[in-house]
Amino acid sequence: MSTTTWPGTILIKKGTALPEQLQFDSEAFGSGWTLIKSADGHGFSGKLDHAEWSFFSKAGDVSATRFGFDVDKTERKIVGRLLANANLEKFNSLEITKVTSIHFFGVTYSTVFANPRHIQKSLFLFRKDAA
Repeated sequence: MSTTTWPGTILIKKGTALPEQLQFDSEAFGSGWTLIKSADGHGFSGKLDHAEWSFFSKAGDVSATRFGFDVDKTERKIVGRLLANANLEKFNSLEITKVTSIHFFGVTYSTVFANPRHIQKSLFLFRKDAA
């Protein structure tokens, strides 16, 4: 499994408003996304709760599957596809929930499951005003 696609990994769309006091290590991931390195989904959610922000979760996972020869590249491409899907649905973050890879005859068959998430100050999904 890639070092960037393990269960609990959080990716946030660049430009997403975050609480000022929220501190975390991150790195760029693909075009327009940031990978949170210093917290998993549970820890990140706790930090947002402490700051009195909301971290919405869409019911049910989304997934994508791909064949490839290099596990890391294959999983990164899958996550890129999932991010494009989350972006279309107007969610500003994504949490990886499960990664499976099967190897046979030198080919890797990988599936990444993720949950679209949304970070905002309001208690009501997709509303900009504070409740």
